[in-house]
Amino acid sequence: MPNSILQEMLIIFQSNQPNQIEQWYHLLSKIISDCKSRRHILVMLNPYAGPRRARHTYSTKVKAMLERAQHKITYIEIDDQFSADEALVNFEGDFDSIEGLVIIGGDGSVINVINGLIRYLTKENRTRLDIEHDLPSIPFPICIVPDGTTNIICNTIHGNTDHCTPILHLLFNQQMKIDMSAVFDIDYNFATANFSTGAGYPANVLKYFPCYSL
Repeated sequence: MPNSILQEMLIIFQSNQPNQIEQWYHLLSKIISDCKSRRHILVMLNPYAGPRRARHTYSTKVKAMLERAQHKITYIEIDDQFSADEALVNFEGDFDSIEGLVIIGGDGSVINVINGLIRYLTKENRTRLDIEHDLPSIPFPICIVPDGTTNIICNTIHGNTDHCTPILHLLFNQQMKIDMSAVFDIDYNFATANFSTGAGYPANVLKYFPCYSL
């Protein structure tokens, strides 16, 4: 198993000495209280990504881990009929209360959600999305759970495509910054966000690359 994969472990402490047990209790209580803070997590899932098992991944792994951490979960499914843009525009909760975003799907789903988030934040911040302005800052960490046909972005970040590893990084607040740029069309309109991997380009961008032209 690769060293980059994180797993949950069960550790049992045993002692016949009451003082030792009390010391363990106080130490573990302090560690837990320092790490544990209930957060509002937005989960956006594409049920049709890749092998179409994203719902199963969420219900059996992601949801269980977030619930054990006692986080509040807002769950949204996106697809061709209900895009990430629509999901964010129609979001009924308090967007400012979101403290983490989990995206379950492949590279295409990740880019679609990021694009929708960028457009939403630009509108909310009353700024412009063009080559003269910086992209809006994303106000919370993004956790990518790989479940698509290609999962290059997640593999580049974590060194694997394990489902639980990204969630454990989120739960323990282990964050890293990655470069993100924007691609604009010939009319200088925003086309898509882009990571250094160059993965997940939407079809409206691929038409500008000769090797993809029909």
